[in-house]
Amino acid sequence: MHLETVNPKNVALIVIDTENAFCRGEADLPARGIVEAMSRLVPLVGRCREAGIPVIWAIRGVAASWNNRLLDPVATLAPEPEQTVAIPADMALGQTELPELLSARAADRLFVAGVAADGFLESLALEAAAWRCDVALISDCLLGPSDEAKTRRPGAFGSERVLQWIDGHAEPRTLGLAHLLLQTSDIERAERFYVGVLGFSVRKRERFDEARPLIVTHQGLGLTEGGPGDGRQVEHIAFRVHDVRGLATRIRDAGVPILRELGPGAYGMTIYVADPDGNKIELFE
Repeated sequence: MHLETVNPKNVALIVIDTENAFCRGEADLPARGIVEAMSRLVPLVGRCREAGIPVIWAIRGVAASWNNRLLDPVATLAPEPEQTVAIPADMALGQTELPELLSARAADRLFVAGVAADGFLESLALEAAAWRCDVALISDCLLGPSDEAKTRRPGAFGSERVLQWIDGHAEPRTLGLAHLLLQTSDIERAERFYVGVLGFSVRKRERFDEARPLIVTHQGLGLTEGGPGDGRQVEHIAFRVHDVRGLATRIRDAGVPILRELGPGAYGMTIYVADPDGNKIELFE
């Protein structure tokens, strides 16, 4: 499998046997290794979900006991019941809902993470071939198989490479709130409240728009003086985005008012637009 030619729309991720009982019992995995692998699995699952890649969980039980709960930190990922399959005694996933789940999503590539022995992976690869589905191992998110088994399989990738591949195929989108700049009638009084009372910490002090004083906090809040005089105290809201150029094209096509065209800014390539209520929105990458 050549990752560069794979479309994320045709991929599913399966996470195998990450319950306490299996990892701390049958598999007898070293604590350090399982924690490191599962810590890498958390962002991988999150990014797959963001990109619309289905995440399927193959587990051995559903009882609400310590044995059948997922390991920390993957327990925070809350698998969806409709994307969970129970591993049968003979380990044959072809007898579960897995082929149907893959077919429903037109997935012909299956990424594998979690805990699995060499024999299980060989069996899964043979079964998947009958479903016309290729299997790829996420090598640093997978415990159990020998190093030889990981290296001899043609489709084996590290999680960082997979994350980069997902980002390379992602649609333009907003990633999260970056900062909010609040206009104040008395910046010293505002600083006493946010820093002195609420416990914000100052990252830097400088000038905004070459005129007004600006206080930037580590918590993402900026304080400056002035305002439009109509009760609106938010100067602008900034969001970090993926593919700001593609997003700018979408903005123009949608007829959104552009307050400042795309160009270099303090945080990278930046465009300022107005939302439907006239609020100034900064988008940067």
